[in-house]
Amino acid sequence: MNRFSITALRTMAVAAILFLAPAANAGTIALVPSTASVTEGSTFLIDVVASDLQLSGFDLGLTFNPARVSFGVADIAFGTALGSSLQIPTLGLDTLQLYEVSFADPSQLADNQTGSFKLATITLTALSPGIAVFSLSDYGLSDLSDPPYLITGTTLTGTEVTVNAASPPPASDVPEPSSLFLVLAGCGALICGRLRRN
Repeated sequence: MNRFSITALRTMAVAAILFLAPAANAGTIALVPSTASVTEGSTFLIDVVASDLQLSGFDLGLTFNPARVSFGVADIAFGTALGSSLQIPTLGLDTLQLYEVSFADPSQLADNQTGSFKLATITLTALSPGIAVFSLSDYGLSDLSDPPYLITGTTLTGTEVTVNAASPPPASDVPEPSSLFLVLAGCGALICGRLRRN
C-alpha cells in the first residue's frame, strides 16, 4: 500500500466515525512514562493508556520535541486490547499519529478492555538536556456499538520527562611537568651520547 492509499483509508474511516456516529460517554487517555527523569543517550518508554473506555478504534496524535527525543516507527508497539486490527503509525517531524481499527467481536473487546489498558508503547531515546514535553490530540475514538458511536469529551493527559546531561568522561591521568622534563632530558642525553660517538 502506498502512503496516499493509507492516508485516504484513514481519512475515510475517521470521517465515517466523526460524521455518522452519535456521541457516547468518555473516559481518559494518558501518556505514562516509565521514568520522570533520564540521562541523555539513554532509552525510556511512554505508554498510551486508556481508562474507563471501551474502544473499537482510535486515531490519536502525539506531539513531541525532536531536539529532546527521537524514535522511529519500529519503536512503536500497539497494545493487544483491540484484538485483531488494522494498525497504522505515521511519524512526522514532531508528531506521531496512532491509528487502529479493530476487526474483533465487541464482546471480546469488552473482555480485553476492563479498567485501564495500553493502546501503545513507544520506546524513545533521550537526545539533549531539558524538559521533553509530550501532548495528545484526539482525532477520533469509536465505541463498541454496532454501528460504532463517536466518543466525545475524553480527557487527554500529556506528560513531561526531564532529560539530564550525561556525566563528562573521567579525566585521564596527565604526567606532571617535572616527570615529563626528566624523561625528555634522559632522551636528550642518549641522543647526545650517540652523536658524540659518531
